[in-house]
Amino acid sequence: MRPGALLIISMVFTLAFVTRAIGTVSDVRDGATAEISGGNASHGSDPLPVRSDDFEPPEHPDGNDADFVSLAGMIKERTNEIQRRIDELNERENLLAAIESRVDEKLQQLAAAQSALAETAARVDAASERDIMALADMYANMKPQQAGAIFNAMEPSFAAGFLTSMRPETAAAILAGMEPQKAYAVSVIIAGRNMNN
Repeated sequence: MRPGALLIISMVFTLAFVTRAIGTVSDVRDGATAEISGGNASHGSDPLPVRSDDFEPPEHPDGNDADFVSLAGMIKERTNEIQRRIDELNERENLLAAIESRVDEKLQQLAAAQSALAETAARVDAASERDIMALADMYANMKPQQAGAIFNAMEPSFAAGFLTSMRPETAAAILAGMEPQKAYAVSVIIAGRNMNN
């Protein structure tokens, strides 16, 4: 249940209570007045004379009315405060909804950008793989001595990448055409990759 609804319900119950209390006091006054009038009538046909010195007026005439007016004012202030808080909560709720909407929009944009980036990366990887395979085929079609001389100039890890993409017989012939130290370094890298896989 929303906080605003709870505040409204409590406000309604408070107003109902105050209205009932005011009505009860009015009923008591009316009853007391009727009892006094009825009591005088039951003691005889003539009402008792009331002298001004027998009756002391209350210190605060209509004091109860003043209390209820004060209480009603307090309730009105409280109601206004509750309404102000409800308005603030609604404003915050609207602000949060707007922020949430913007965050969702940004997340959708981010997901779309991420998808486009992944697609581009896949195309680049595929193109790179095709290029490497084309180079590997070109080296495989060379004479082993010529390819071995080129592989001597390569970094061992780079040369190992090409050799692992070739058929084993072709890679072995190229390794045989390389300098022994370079061939050994490339062989160690290839063996290490195979052990890790």
